Formats: sequence, structure tokens, C-alpha cells
Amino acid sequence: MSLAAAWLAANGFTAIRDVHAAYSCDYLATRNGVEHHVEVKGTTSPYGKVILTANEVELHRRTHPTNLLIVVHGIDLIDARTKATGGEVTVLDPLVIENCTLTPLSFACLLP
Repeated sequence: MSLAAAWLAANGFTAIRDVHAAYSCDYLATRNGVEHHVEVKGTTSPYGKVILTANEVELHRRTHPTNLLIVVHGIDLIDARTKATGGEVTVLDPLVIENCTLTPLSFACLLP
């Protein structure tokens, strides 16, 4: 999250607010007077695949083109996997969710 906030600040975003506890995104940030929705994903894997919830996918569809996906990939976990270090930042600004291949990972099953 700190790498993503630093990227936002370095790329012209202001009023960067961590809203992950209340919203389906991690940050709300303003650029050129326009509020943007920012999702942040971190992974120890190389760039290429992240998990998005159904709410996150819907948010990207609804807020395009004022949406971003920031992926911090290649993270190293240290101290018995309790601390993260390193990682490379890749930004999709905006994320066009229709250009992604979405694969269902689970289904809600309403039992009879």
C-alpha cells in the first residue's frame, strides 16, 4: 500500500485517502480535480494475475475511466512471512476490465 500511495503522489494525485475499510477500493485520490478509485494488489508472483472480488470488478466497470489498478508484484516476504519488502509497481490507468480475462473462482450456492 505504501508503494502505491507513493506512486500516486509522484504522479500528480492529491487528497490520497485510504478507504479500504469502507469501500470496494483501497484509495480515493484526486487528479486534475477529478476523484479516482484506486485498487491495490500485492503479490509475490510475477506480474500477470491478481484476484479481484465481484465488488471490485463491478467498481472498475462503473467508475471507468477514473479507475486505476496498481499491482505491486515480485514482493519478498521476510521474518517468517510477516513483513513484505521490495516489489515492482505496475499501473493500469485506467483499468479497462473488459480487456481482462476473468475466471470465476467460486460460486454462491443457495441450498434448497
